[in-house]
Amino acid sequence: MKITVTDSPYISLEENVAGALTGKDDLLLSLSNTGKAVLYTGAAPAVAVMIGKNSPDDTVVRARLLGKGGTVRMIQSAAIVPGSLVKGVAASARVATADAGAKAVGYKLSPGNGAAGDVIEVIDIAERTAVPAVYALQSTNGTAGAASANLAGLAAEAEKIGDDVRAIYALLLAAGLVVAA
Repeated sequence: MKITVTDSPYISLEENVAGALTGKDDLLLSLSNTGKAVLYTGAAPAVAVMIGKNSPDDTVVRARLLGKGGTVRMIQSAAIVPGSLVKGVAASARVATADAGAKAVGYKLSPGNGAAGDVIEVIDIAERTAVPAVYALQSTNGTAGAASANLAGLAAEAEKIGDDVRAIYALLLAAGLVVAA
């Protein structure tokens, strides 16, 4: 079976529900489990921004894929400082300032903070997670073996290493970078 690909930043997608995306220009889109366009809800990654339809009755929408380089129009849900990372807002398919651990879709380029409902220019990126999480390692830098040549000292160090691995895993899981087995 041949797989179709696009090298263009624009794509035509079938609506999951006919008419559901009418008038939703400049909002984030995701794909349903059948590969059709739906308004971004946070349940699936944002993959594109709605550009428009040829007619209100059309079930095919034009969309601008994220991560293709350049800039794209989006609607902000609140004031955003220029240069800030922006994330999708599940309740509205608009964008807001990305907080720690959020999946970002781009950087605001438009001047001024603006207000809710403003159409802004965003340098888009494929969704990525901002992970400024801080964790202080409990294990030593390898000196524990030399400092305590007994099994009790080594066992205590091994337990600290296990704690570190579990804490790092929890941070990656919270950021959505790994999935629980």
